[in-house]
Amino acid sequence: MFTVLESRENLIEVKKSRFHGSIFHIESEAGFSSALKEVRKLHPKADHIVYGYILSERDRGYSDANEPKGTAGRPVLNVLEKNNLVMVALFTVRYFGGIKLGAGGLVRAYTQTASELIASSVRRELLEAFEVSFKLKYEALDAFMAHQNEKGCEIIEKEFASDVSIKAAVNEETLASLKSDARVFNLSVIRSKFLHPF
Repeated sequence: MFTVLESRENLIEVKKSRFHGSIFHIESEAGFSSALKEVRKLHPKADHIVYGYILSERDRGYSDANEPKGTAGRPVLNVLEKNNLVMVALFTVRYFGGIKLGAGGLVRAYTQTASELIASSVRRELLEAFEVSFKLKYEALDAFMAHQNEKGCEIIEKEFASDVSIKAAVNEETLASLKSDARVFNLSVIRSKFLHPF
């Protein structure tokens, strides 16, 4: 599975109707609501704000936004599914150009907008991860960071006190290496087996 981390936009025009696409990384229903609010704020005079989103394998949805049933939101969701994307919301805002496109024309326009937007986005693979916290001595920090700045470990937070406290997202292989690393102490797993974009 993949996600996108950076928001992007595109625009296509079909028979004078304009289709503005926007893609967002989201991790919750609240994140989706916030993205929808942002799109509505940017396009207060839009005729239709269509969307498809996938939070997880079980949590997904779409809206045709008063377009004929099955011609707008479902095609957008289909494009997300075909690209194996999760934690993503894709909006297509339509400004009607005065020429009716018909059901087939709408499906093609919404599919094209979503497909082109995803093709231009940077996708990151989601892998099973563990959130961990641990400590290091100051003198071990530089060598440790040089070794850990590889795929499979993302430092979330560093706190400097008598020792250096680190919070990180790691894959299973990196977790095993942390457990056997003599420089690492007070290692604990905060959260297990969630998807993370390494």
